[in-house]
Amino acid sequence: MLLVRFWLPLTGRLPWDTIAFLDDAYRRGALRQGGAVHQFRHLRLQQHLGRELASDVRVRG
Repeated sequence: MLLVRFWLPLTGRLPWDTIAFLDDAYRRGALRQGGAVHQFRHLRLQQHLGRELASDVRVRG
């Protein structure tokens, strides 16, 4: 788990301060939070993140 905390930011897949990023997105109205679930509110952002995830999965196969 510790390796992932450094690997994802180093590869540009996650901000270094993930909690600050999520808090900022929530304050700006771009993120909705329901319990432990976070959802980006804007459709284009959801689609972009979905494409990034799908390409990541295809690469790892």
